[in-house]
Amino acid sequence: MGPYALALALDQVVRSPRARALGWVPAVRSITGNAARLFGEWRAGSAKAGADGDLG
Repeated sequence: MGPYALALALDQVVRSPRARALGWVPAVRSITGNAARLFGEWRAGSAKAGADGDLG
């Protein structure tokens, strides 16, 4: 595996006490458990970006 693949394969935990202090809580705890919803949100955002001409 190359360095990019190794980075993606890492088991990572991100903590942000400042975000929690401001009242933010994650909406999704598990990517695998919410894959269909997340893909739908991504697809809707991509379609909107395409309609706005923002495909980069």
